[in-house]
Amino acid sequence: FLLCTIFSSPRSLEYPFHTPHHHGRKPPLNSAYGMSFYAQIFLSIFALSLTSSVMGDVRCKLLEVEIQYDRNVPPSQAHKHHQVRCMRLEESGEESGEIFGMDDLPPGFSVANNPFVDVVGAVLDRGTAKLQQPPGSYISARNRPGGGDRRTGLRRAVTGQKSVLVVRVIAADASTTDDMNSLSDSVFGTFGDSVNLKSQYEACSDNQLSFTPASSVPNGVVEVQIPNTVSGESDGVIVNAVTSALQASYGSPSAQWDYVMYCLPPGTADSWIAYAYVNSWLSVYNDKWCTYVSAQMHELGHNIGLAHSNEGGMNYEDQTGMMGYSYNYDDIPVMCFNNAKNWQLGWFGPQCQKEVLDPTAGQSLTLISAAQYSTATGCSATEAVVYMLNGDTFGMPGSFFFIGYNEKVGANSGTVEGGNTVTVQRTAAVNTYAESDLVAKLGEGQDTVQNGLVIKFCSLQSGKASVAVGLTADPCLLTLCGNGVLDAGEACEDGNLLNNDGCSATCQVEFCGDGVKQASEECDDGNTVSSDGCSSTCVVEFCGDGVKQAIEECDDGNAVSGDGCTPACVVEFCGDGTINNGETCDDGNALNNDGCSSTCVVEFCGDGVKQASEGCDDGNTVSSDG
Repeated sequence: FLLCTIFSSPRSLEYPFHTPHHHGRKPPLNSAYGMSFYAQIFLSIFALSLTSSVMGDVRCKLLEVEIQYDRNVPPSQAHKHHQVRCMRLEESGEESGEIFGMDDLPPGFSVANNPFVDVVGAVLDRGTAKLQQPPGSYISARNRPGGGDRRTGLRRAVTGQKSVLVVRVIAADASTTDDMNSLSDSVFGTFGDSVNLKSQYEACSDNQLSFTPASSVPNGVVEVQIPNTVSGESDGVIVNAVTSALQASYGSPSAQWDYVMYCLPPGTADSWIAYAYVNSWLSVYNDKWCTYVSAQMHELGHNIGLAHSNEGGMNYEDQTGMMGYSYNYDDIPVMCFNNAKNWQLGWFGPQCQKEVLDPTAGQSLTLISAAQYSTATGCSATEAVVYMLNGDTFGMPGSFFFIGYNEKVGANSGTVEGGNTVTVQRTAAVNTYAESDLVAKLGEGQDTVQNGLVIKFCSLQSGKASVAVGLTADPCLLTLCGNGVLDAGEACEDGNLLNNDGCSATCQVEFCGDGVKQASEECDDGNTVSSDGCSSTCVVEFCGDGVKQAIEECDDGNAVSGDGCTPACVVEFCGDGTINNGETCDDGNALNNDGCSSTCVVEFCGDGVKQASEGCDDGNTVSSDG
């Protein structure tokens, strides 16, 4: 029956572990290699018949696990922090609860796209909790149990109330050091512990995510007893024994609780301190590490989909947040997560998580720290908790940069690294499981340059960090104006880069005489002097405006002649050469006896005025009157 199962099951997407020359296909039955392969199986079944090992097809749900080791203890073997393990599935597709270590997956194999597999020709060794893959074995991706797309599409919810079960373990030779009450207090604060998994996630998420004690058991903690001795034993073997005991008493853990924490007794092999399965329900702790808030937050962080925070390419080195190192202290450090993780968690929403669409154009960014964020107040249009830059926009495709203000206050008062600085993290992907790398910790006036793009911490005003990005050597000089904060060199700050609203696009007060014509002005010649074509109120000066300028003799508010002031704003008078109202002539002088009198009246015989050319003038043109 076993051989029929091995050789007759239909397969797809087959990946060989040790037979690259067959390119993922099973060897043909009549080939020399095929005969050797089946001979190995017969011999292996005979050899394993007296052991706890089983050989054949193993149906798996692949789980990615992140393992922390004690960095102060020299490793007994090469440590692999990231591993893939097999959660054995029953024939029905249900999770058995048993988890087995595996060899490396074939190159190019994606756990995210193919989490459900059959491992053909494997050896399932319960004595070591290992899934051995001898020569000839291979992996075959399959659809998820019950049908449908083989991908899980899994992303654990990061808001709401999530139930957590804590498991204390009694083994044959040792027990978890802390009793049930102490564990409940350290994880949930049941008896007054002020800093714990529950309180810190609530504080960091502004009460959007809460890990609450499993309601079906007292204080969220149970105790299980296993027959195994833990001294020198593989943690995998102990974990499977704990799961078996837990299932016997309570049924499937993953079916009843959102998350389960195994607190193992001290003494297992190697220097591991804690680990968790990514986007899954289980985290495991080496004794006292179950009570340390940083380990709790770190491992549950993996459960909800967060990857490690690195610095300079070194694992865990970014200590600005909880996905770096964990620390062997009960209640410290009090800190939250870095910018990349905050973006992924999405606790601050689109109002406070913003992408800078064109950083090369020069942008001003105002940062509120995550520790000061409140869902009640949110962020203004010019503020954010995290800004994201897509490397595609400045020649760094495949890189994403996250900028935030790591204020050392409140829920983040114990941040180990980069307190009260503007920090910048980089990832290779966004909104998914991806490790981050800390690339900068900026004090006021400091900058970092990424492929020519300058990111600079300009100033700190009223608890908010003003940051500028751009291609110039000092983008602060270009971008501070408009950030809503009155910075040095600014005469005003109205939170925008618009003119004609009283505060210019360069943050200078707009006024008549500043040399810049505003929408409300007809002119602005840079002074407040009249009679130069632009008045002291920035109105164009002209003849007929009713205001007598220095160059005008008069200005009666119109452009009409004959009213004493000409259209050229010159005073009208007899003798000016222009016949104005009341004049019958105007020969440009004030002389008589030239045809036009000194009063601009036409001179003629009979006008009653004796002209030089007349012998008399009696005011009429009648003769015989003398």
